[in-house]
Parts: sequence; C-alpha cells; structure tokens
Amino acid sequence: MEPEPMPSFPEQALSEHGSFVRRLARRLLADAHLADVAQEAGSRYFAAPPASSNPRGWLARTVRNLATNTLRARARRAEHEQRGARAEPLRSGADEAEQAEILRTLVEAVLALEPAQRDTLLALYFRGVDAKTLARESGV
Repeated sequence: MEPEPMPSFPEQALSEHGSFVRRLARRLLADAHLADVAQEAGSRYFAAPPASSNPRGWLARTVRNLATNTLRARARRAEHEQRGARAEPLRSGADEAEQAEILRTLVEAVLALEPAQRDTLLALYFRGVDAKTLARESGV
C-alpha cells in the first residue's frame, strides 16, 4: 500500500488553522457573513499562499480586513437605503379629500358646542392643557 500523499502547504495550513479562522470571523462578525469571510480567507490563501512563515498571522490579518470591509459595506448599504426610503407612503387625492371632510365635520361639531364645553375641548386637544391645569383654571 502506498503512503498517503502529504497535503500541500496551503491545505495543511488551512486544516491546522481553519477553526481559528472561523472563531475569529465569528468574534468579529457574529452573523451570517462569518462563513463568507472564512471561506474568502481560505480562497485567497489557496489562490496566493503568503510567503510568510506565519500562516496564522496572515490568516488573522486577512480575516480582520475582510470583516472590516463587510461591516463597512453593510453600513454604507444601510445609509444608502435610509436616504432612499420615503418617510411615509404618499396619499392619494381621494384620501386627502376624505381626511379634509372628516376634519371639517369635526370642526363644525366642536364649534356648535356650548361655550364651556367648546373651551374645554379646545384647551385639552388644541392647546394641550392637561386636565389638572384645566380644572385649576376653571375653578373646579
């Protein structure tokens, strides 16, 4: 039986340091992007193994850089989406006409009240006076 071939240096380094790469990515990102970062670090390692004799240091630096880029891209995307979002949906002309009709009916009803009731409602809901202050002002 022939001996198993020795893994190449990149394969050996990744098998030795793979869990370190995943732990570091998890600590830096703690979300769904950590697998992408760990995989990209491995992919870069295989594509161009570092000349360094310290693969763990190279992998750590690569994972940190990839995590930073991921977080930066996420922040830019959130900011872009926030700027592009509308504050509220646009209302149709029919909706606004209906709202205006309700408001007109309400104003007419309040103005038709006896002066003491009308003044109380206007103080509470228009001027924002609380019930305790209103009672004190009206001598109750």
